[in-house]
Amino acid sequence: MLSPPDNLGDADIRAALAEHWRASPRNLSYEAVGFGSHHWMTEEHFISVDAAEDWSTLAAALRTATALRDDAGLGFVIAPIPTASGSLLEPATSEWIMHVYPRLTIVDATQHGPHTDPTVVELVAKVHAATSIAAEHAGREDFSIWDRNDLEEALDDLDASWDTGPYGERARVLLAAHADDVRRLLDAHDELAAEVPRDGWVVTHGEPHRGNIFRTTHGWAVVDWDTALLAPPERDLWDLPVACDARLRQLYRLRWDLAEIAVYVSGFYDDHKGDLNDDQSWAGLLTYIDAQTRWPELV
Repeated sequence: MLSPPDNLGDADIRAALAEHWRASPRNLSYEAVGFGSHHWMTEEHFISVDAAEDWSTLAAALRTATALRDDAGLGFVIAPIPTASGSLLEPATSEWIMHVYPRLTIVDATQHGPHTDPTVVELVAKVHAATSIAAEHAGREDFSIWDRNDLEEALDDLDASWDTGPYGERARVLLAAHADDVRRLLDAHDELAAEVPRDGWVVTHGEPHRGNIFRTTHGWAVVDWDTALLAPPERDLWDLPVACDARLRQLYRLRWDLAEIAVYVSGFYDDHKGDLNDDQSWAGLLTYIDAQTRWPELV
C-alpha cells in the first residue's frame, strides 16, 4: 500500500513492538510496498499490519509458515518472529494486527511478473513435499474469491450513480461496460472449481511471484505467507514454467484476475478518499477489467 491508514501511525507500531516483541525500533518508517497489508521497516525488522478481522485465517497461515521453517527445516521460508510470549500475531490497535519479520537485504529487486528461474520451481516443490509436516496448521482451499460478495452487489447496482468518492462513478461506468463479461467469468470460475478433485492437495504458498520469492545476501527467501493453504499444487504452479493440469492452470489464472477485479471494485463501491492507494487501485482495475481481451475463449 502506498499510504498508511488514517487510524494507525508510527506511535502505535512503536508501542506494540515494545510491549509484545520487547523491541526498541531504530529508524522506523512506513514502506510503500505490496497491496493489501500495510508495512513498516526498522533497521532490524520488517513489519506487516492487517485488519483485525483477518486474525483467524492469518494466524493459521503464519503457523503453517512457522512449521515449514522450524519443523520441515526449510530455511528459505521467512516466517514471523514470535513475541516474548511466543505468539505470532498481536494487536497494534483494536482495528489492526501486526506480525514481525527479520529485515532482509535483497539482491534481486525485480518485483513484478512471473518467475522463470528453475530454482523457484525447486523451492515451491520443497514446500509441497513438506505437506505431511505442515498440513495440520493450514487452512483449506474453498475456491472463494475475496470481496466477491461486494463485486456481485456492485454488479446489481449499476443503474444509479456511485457517490462514494473520486473513483466511484468512473468505476461504475467501467464495470457497467463489462458487466456481462465479468458475470460470465464468475460462472466459468465456478464451473472449473466444481470439477477439481478434492484429494492430492498440498501445502501451497498462494502467490509465488517475484515480489515474494527473491535472492538475498543470505540466499533465496520466500516471504508473505499470509495466503498459505492446503490446495491443488496448481495454486502455486499456474504462473511458473512447469507442466501442470491445464484446467487447473486456467482456473487459478482466471481466479487471480477475478480477485483483482473484486478487490478494486469493492474499494470504489464503498466510500474512499482518492488517495495514493486508490490511484493504484484504479490502475489495477483498468488492467484487469477488460475481460474480452484477457479471456476471449470464455466470454
